Amino acid sequence: MKVLNFTLIIISFISISLKSFASDKNIGLNSYCGVKDGRLINEVFTPQELSISINKSKRWFKNSVSILISRETNILEKNKRKFNSKISFRIKNTNCELKAKIRQAGDWKDHIVYETKNGESYFIQSLNVELTDDHINGIRSFKLFSPKSRNIDGEIFITNLLRQIGYLAPRSYAVDVIVNDQKKIRMLLQENSDKELLESSGRREGPIFEGDERFIWLTNNLSLKLDKNSNRSRVIWREDLALSRMTNSEIALKSENLNQISIKALTDLNKYYLQHAFNQNTKVGGYFLNNKLIAKNLKNKETLDAFEAIMLSINNDHSLRPHNRIFYWNVFENYFEPIYYDGIISFKKNIIIDVPLNKKKGFEKAKTLLNKIEINKLLNAINESNLNFTYDEVRKILEIMKHNLNNIKYIKDINGINNKLYLNTYLNKISEFNLNKKNENKIILAFYNLIDNQFYLCENQILTDCNINELNLDQRKKISRGRLMINENFVQFLGSVKIEKNELNFINSEYKTNTAKISNFIIEHSDGIEIFFDDANKILEFKKSMKNAFAIIKYGNLKDIKIIFKNENNFNKKDNITIADNYMNLTGCLTLYKSKIENINIEISDTDCEDSINFINVEGTIDKISISNAISDAIDFDFSKIVINQIDVNNAGNDCADFSYGNYKVKELIATNCGDKAVSVGEKSKIKLDNLNIKDSNFAVAVKDESTAEIQNLVSINNKHCLAVYRKKKEFSGGIINITSDNCLKDLNIRDLGSQIYYEN
Repeated sequence: MKVLNFTLIIISFISISLKSFASDKNIGLNSYCGVKDGRLINEVFTPQELSISINKSKRWFKNSVSILISRETNILEKNKRKFNSKISFRIKNTNCELKAKIRQAGDWKDHIVYETKNGESYFIQSLNVELTDDHINGIRSFKLFSPKSRNIDGEIFITNLLRQIGYLAPRSYAVDVIVNDQKKIRMLLQENSDKELLESSGRREGPIFEGDERFIWLTNNLSLKLDKNSNRSRVIWREDLALSRMTNSEIALKSENLNQISIKALTDLNKYYLQHAFNQNTKVGGYFLNNKLIAKNLKNKETLDAFEAIMLSINNDHSLRPHNRIFYWNVFENYFEPIYYDGIISFKKNIIIDVPLNKKKGFEKAKTLLNKIEINKLLNAINESNLNFTYDEVRKILEIMKHNLNNIKYIKDINGINNKLYLNTYLNKISEFNLNKKNENKIILAFYNLIDNQFYLCENQILTDCNINELNLDQRKKISRGRLMINENFVQFLGSVKIEKNELNFINSEYKTNTAKISNFIIEHSDGIEIFFDDANKILEFKKSMKNAFAIIKYGNLKDIKIIFKNENNFNKKDNITIADNYMNLTGCLTLYKSKIENINIEISDTDCEDSINFINVEGTIDKISISNAISDAIDFDFSKIVINQIDVNNAGNDCADFSYGNYKVKELIATNCGDKAVSVGEKSKIKLDNLNIKDSNFAVAVKDESTAEIQNLVSINNKHCLAVYRKKKEFSGGIINITSDNCLKDLNIRDLGSQIYYEN
C-alpha cells in the first residue's frame, strides 16, 4: 500500500538578504512535518491515526454538552466557535504535531452523540479542522465526520470514482481519531471545497459557490413553540428564500477583474436558484435545479445532468438539494462545475427514480462514463484511502449503478425561464418576511451595479430606499459570502442588478469575445488582436495592438505549426504590467488551453502581460520556444505534460520559465537577464532539465513545494544565486534537486532544512 507524504520542514534563516526573496515572500515559513535529522522523509504516507488535543478542554466539553441539551433541532452557530488545538500523528519513527483551529461541524445533531459503553463515556462528533501552518497530504482544511453522519465506505468509493471520470470531488480517507484522550473512533477525513481541492484536480483557483442555508436553519421567536413529538424547537425552513453564496470571496478582492467575474457568476447562479425558490413546492422543483439556466451549451448541460444521474444511481438525492449543492465557476469553460458534497449513499438495487425529461441525454452520458471506469485504478485509489475493497466488490457496485440508471422514470420538466417573474416573486417573499412581526431579524436587499461599479443596499421595504454604500474590504468579503449583517439584520446579496422604473432587473452578464475557428482548433480573442493563418506554410500569427488584449487557443490539435506573437502596442519596459481584464482572468497574452501539441514552434516578442504565454492542461511536444523582452514572466506552464527541445529567453522582468503542477522535460534551455528565476519549478511538478545555460539572473534554478528536478549540465554565469530548494506554500513540503554537473559556487545555493540537493557523479 502506498503511503501519502507528510513533511515537516524547519526553515532556517540563512544569512542572505531578504531582498533576494522579494518574489517569494513566504520563504520564512515555520517548521513543518516530515524532517528527521535535517533530511526530508520522502516516503508516501497515508494518514492512519490522528490524535487531537483541544485547548481549553473544559470549555470544549461545556460547548458539546450545550449542543446536546439545546432544545433546537439543529446545531446553532454560537456552538460552532473555533478552539485552538494540536493534531499529532507519526511518519515512520517521527512524531508530527500540527497547530489547528477546530470547531463543531454539521447542521443536524446526528453530528454529535454521547455514548457510554463498558463503563466508558465519550463524545462522538464531527469536526471542522483548519491547519494553521501545515498540511496533511496537501490538505489544510478538512472535516472529520462521525460514522453516524457519513457512510465512510460509500464516501470514499464515490469521491474516488468521480475524480477518475473528471468531476470535482474531495479527497477522502478513513482514519482513526482520538480527541482529548477519549475512545478511538473510526472517522471520515474529507477535505473542504477550496483552493487545494481545485488545484489537485487540475483547475486554476476560482470562485466557489454553495447554497446559502441561513434562512433554512433560521430560528427566532417561532422556535419557542416546541414540536410536541420530539420536544425540540422547530427551525424556520425558508428554502424559498435560500439563494447561493460565494465561499471563497477573498479571491474577489485580489483585483477588480476577479471581483467582476465573481459577481457575474454569483448573479447567474442566483437566477438558477430563484427558479428553484419559485418552484420549490413542486415535485421537480423541490429536488432539481434547472440546468438549462446555467449551461451555456448542450455539452455543459449533459455534463451537469450526468453528474446528477450518477448521484441518483447511488440513491443520493440528498446532495442534489439546492441548499446542499456546491459549484466551481470554471472561467475557461464558462460554466458551473458541480463539486460533490454531503451525500447519503446507498448501493441498493432496483430503485425507481423520477427525473425531468430533459435530463435523459445526461443519463446516457453517465452510463458511458461508468463503462469507462478502470476498475483496478479505482480499486487502488480506494484502498490507498485506508479501505480494503476487492475487485469483485468494486465491479458489483458499478453493475448496481448501471442497473439503476436503466430504471429511470421520466416525468415532465418545468418549462420556461422567466427571471423577472422569479425575481419579483422573491422580492414579495422578502417583503412578507419583513412585515412578519414574529421575525426578529429583517432582510436587507443588496445588489451590485456593474454599470457604475457600486454596491446598493435597500434599507426599507425592498426598493423604496436603495442607496450606494461604500463597503470596506471586510464587508465586501462578507456580502458575497452571505454573512454580512447590518444592525442585526441579514443582508441578502442578489448579484448584478439595476433599478428600472422602480423594479429590479438583472444586468445581462453575457461575455462578448471574438471567436475564430482555424483548422482543427478554436481561438477566442479580444479586440486589439489580429490573426493571420498561412495554411500552406503552417504559420499562425498574432498581432496585439491594444493593452489588455488577449488570445486563447482552446481544445486544439496543433501539429507542425509555427506560432508568432508580436506586440505592436508601443511596448515600453517602464510601462506597468497589463492586468488581466477578461472574463477568463487570463494572465497570458497568449494562452493554450486543453490542447494537444506536436512539434510546434513559438516566437514571441515585446509582451506587456503577466505571462507572455501560458500553457494550461496541455500535452505534447514543442520544438522551440523563443521569447524576447517580456515585461514579467516569459513562459508559464500549468497542469501540463510537455517535452521541449529548446527554450531561449532573453530579457524577462520576472521568471523566464515557470513550471507548475505537471510533468516536463527540457532538452536545452538558454536564459539571459531574468529578473527573478530563470527556471522556477513548483506545486508538485517533476521535471528533467538538460544543458542549461543561464546568465545575469537573480536565480538560475529554484525548485519548491514538493517538486523534483533532475538537472544535467548547468552552466551558471553571473547569477546572484545558483540553486534554491525550499517550501513556499503551506499546503506543500520542500523541494528536491538531483544534479550531475554544474559550475555553481556552493555558497550561492539556498536550501531549507526540509529540502535537498543531491550531487551525482
